[in-house]
Amino acid sequence: MSNDACTFRCPVARKRTVRMLTASFTGLYSGKGPMPRASCVAWAITAVVLACAGCSPPNDPPSSSPSPSSPSTSPVESSPSATPAIPPYLTKYTTTQRKAYAEAVDAHEAFGLQQAKIFADGKATPKAKKFYKTNSGDWLTSWARLRQREADGIRVLGRGETLRIRPAAVQLGNGGGTIDLRVCGIAEGVKVLQEGQPIPQPQAKARIVNVRLIKLENDPPWRVFWERPGGSC
Repeated sequence: MSNDACTFRCPVARKRTVRMLTASFTGLYSGKGPMPRASCVAWAITAVVLACAGCSPPNDPPSSSPSPSSPSTSPVESSPSATPAIPPYLTKYTTTQRKAYAEAVDAHEAFGLQQAKIFADGKATPKAKKFYKTNSGDWLTSWARLRQREADGIRVLGRGETLRIRPAAVQLGNGGGTIDLRVCGIAEGVKVLQEGQPIPQPQAKARIVNVRLIKLENDPPWRVFWERPGGSC
């Protein structure tokens, strides 16, 4: 996270204890003085919602296909120009890197779909723990955060919308690698509940979430390592 990230701590009142929700992200709160309790929780949860682990698939796929309305009159194998077009943002990558990027995008979407269900349930179940151990590159952190949300009675209903995804870096080698994504999404229509009561949310705006996926040597799945909210998109 950059040095100019806005960091705050939000007290969440409970019957006998006061728990702290900590969120660190850029530009989501620029007010002065203490933040009201309800607003504070809302801003903290926004960081979770914006980290598009709960977003719908993007409108534009990693690669485009020829228009079905203009079929080629000759066999595909006889015309190299008939292969699917490569988007400008992928032209600098090799075929192997583009394939890995597409796999990482799919893995991130699948991760988000399942995590959205976990957030909606709001329970740190054995099934959720198994999911994080299998699909997260830092499962202990993900699991600890889920347990904290369960203790605070936080549930997140609905999925944000992914507007577009772009590669920030693709590094492969020794049967594994690291892929960074810049995900532009908006948390529109998402509801956050605490102890069953709705928490007012700030107006939804399109924002960038920086995502890193890792693949260990000879380990098939791409795993979500971290998601960090960024600026506007």
